[in-house]
Amino acid sequence: MSNTTLKQRIAQAVADFEAGRINLAGLQNTIAGNGNALEAMPYALIKELGDIEQTLTVAQWYQEEDCEVSPQEALNAIRSWLSRVPD
Repeated sequence: MSNTTLKQRIAQAVADFEAGRINLAGLQNTIAGNGNALEAMPYALIKELGDIEQTLTVAQWYQEEDCEVSPQEALNAIRSWLSRVPD
């Protein structure tokens, strides 16, 4: 599968999350599954993906404890990251 398709899936998951069609866990799963399948990734982008996944995991824990969660920082990081991922 091409990087372009995988990037589109991740972008769609972000849009679905913002529209309330999927939750944080669904977003995190989509990013992890598709992000780890990307090819020709520079190490810095691989590391950044891990950081984003960790941020989403922590946000899920907060949400499970009924704490206020603001995933906007993670969403901005995802968009920035996606713009730098090779096609």
